[in-house]
This record gives sequence, C-alpha cells and structure tokens, in this order.
Amino acid sequence: MVNQQSVSMENYLEMVAILGNETDVVRVTQLSTALGVKKSSVSAALIKLSRQGLVKHEKYGCVELTPEGESIAHDILHRHEVLEKFLVEILGVNQKVAWKDACEMEHNISQITIQKLTGFVEYVMSKSSKSSGLFGWVNGKSEQELSEDVQQSNPNT
Repeated sequence: MVNQQSVSMENYLEMVAILGNETDVVRVTQLSTALGVKKSSVSAALIKLSRQGLVKHEKYGCVELTPEGESIAHDILHRHEVLEKFLVEILGVNQKVAWKDACEMEHNISQITIQKLTGFVEYVMSKSSKSSGLFGWVNGKSEQELSEDVQQSNPNT
C-alpha cells in the first residue's frame, strides 16, 4: 500500500468513492462542488493521486478509483462510519455534529484503535437499546432512571 496520505488526499479519495456510489461517473466539477474547492485544486490533487496509482483520470474525463485507491477509500469510509455510529448511537451526539466530528477524527485514528472501537460499538449495540443502554446517562437519564430501565427490560431480575 502507498504511504499514508495527507488529510486532503484522503478527502479526495473518500469523496470519489462516495460520489461513485451515487452516480455512474465522477467528474472534477462534482468533486469541486462536494469538497468546496476550486476545480484547479481538484485537478492538481487528481494528478498527484494518479501518479501514486490511486485514481485513473484523464483531462476532462471521469475520475475512477484504482483497486488500491478503492481499498484506501474503503478504509477511510469504514473509519468514518464507525466513528459516526459511536458518536450518534452511543454518545447521543447530534447527527450533523457527529458527521463533522467523524470527518475530522477519521484521519487521525490508528488502525488498532478503530478495530477496538468497532468491536466496542458492535458489542454495545448488540446488548442495549438507545433508550436504556450502557450510556443512557448521555441523554440525561439519572442512575435511578437507568436502573428502572434495566429492570423493565429484564423482568427476571
């Protein structure tokens, strides 16, 4: 795999993947709009990513991820999804804020941490509901309310 990409290059790869899932072809204009940057900036980034073998792009043509670029983009998207799910489903963060925070955090989290966080999120989500889970306190529940929730969800206790 290619050396670690800069945050900017990761954002380009991630957006090519996202737009590629939404439409058949991805163009410079779409990337420019989605990322809020100039077309010339997109073109320069695509040249760099193309030289690294991560995208296929010819001037005025569509943008396509190579298998290696797709692998990196998939990893970035996975990190984002896990972080966003953790923030929204477990900590109770607003969806819009969680999306933005996940965008920032996805670039700076180690592989081992994301693996552990993935396992944690899956475990918590399998063991609890949003209203009476391990982290109900985040949504303003007192310990007494949490205890009552647990008793109601487990009538045998």
